[in-house]
Amino acid sequence: PENYPELHQYVTEKLDIRETLASRLKMLSCTDFEDLLHPVFQEDEITLIATGGVLGLIAGGMQTRLGWGGPGAARKAMFTIIFTMLSSAGFYFHQKYEEELDEPLASQERPHLARRETIVRPVE
Repeated sequence: PENYPELHQYVTEKLDIRETLASRLKMLSCTDFEDLLHPVFQEDEITLIATGGVLGLIAGGMQTRLGWGGPGAARKAMFTIIFTMLSSAGFYFHQKYEEELDEPLASQERPHLARRETIVRPVE
């Protein structure tokens, strides 16, 4: 676009990509839209979960150390930390189990959805 502004403007006007994509994306159901976006975040899913866990651990530790929890706060915090770690580990191993299968379990719940070559399809 910076090297050929005239060409970029011409293509943008003629193809009307922005409006076409906007109208097609608005026609998608919530499930189809989620399936469209899921691969974008799939690579970083474990990183996001782990980061959230670490930040939660730090915040909980700070609350406990600063005395914001009242009586028994340390015991409750430890229970929460252990529960969160076990839940995260369970999710992680479930994710790995799905990856080992040829087909993810989520696609069995929605067999009508198939992998598409393009996101822009004619409305049926």
